[in-house]
Amino acid sequence: MGGGTAKQGVDQQPAGARDCSLRELRTDRTGPEVIAKLDEAARRGKLAGFHATGAAMFEVEAFAVPFEHSLVGTVFGVGPDSGVDAGENGGSGSVVRFEQRMLWRMPLVWLVILLVTIWPGLPLTELLIDQIFPAMWWTYTAYWYLPLTIASLPLTMWWGLKKSRAMARESAAEMRSKIEGVLNR
Repeated sequence: MGGGTAKQGVDQQPAGARDCSLRELRTDRTGPEVIAKLDEAARRGKLAGFHATGAAMFEVEAFAVPFEHSLVGTVFGVGPDSGVDAGENGGSGSVVRFEQRMLWRMPLVWLVILLVTIWPGLPLTELLIDQIFPAMWWTYTAYWYLPLTIASLPLTMWWGLKKSRAMARESAAEMRSKIEGVLNR
């Protein structure tokens, strides 16, 4: 197996990454050696949620709440035939490029739950108001309840997306540095 020194890319970032902490890693190891080294570290508990998704791709967890994210790494061979600039490696080794992705199952579940709970809330609110003020003069709850609950849906989703993206960005940068540490050994 190769010696394994990982070098940070200077200005190159994957298309989906806006954060400079997700810069590519250059290593003296070949693609299969990179995947094998990361798999070994995952078996020792160093990389949470690691699994190889192909011969030259892997995925690790990027922890975030309320919506889950993952950090996807793609290993490219360095050389004249690969289309990747050899850079400092002089034509050997590989480059690992990262992309942060949101897993869309939980946001969809969250949106469905929010939409489904709007209508049952109206009769419950009417019942509560009737219990507190027993007079039958109040029958206009729908006029203020529905606009308030429907208008808050986009704000709720925006808050959840913003919070989870910020947490995932931090976690992805941390996982990238762990991967760099594993490849440097």
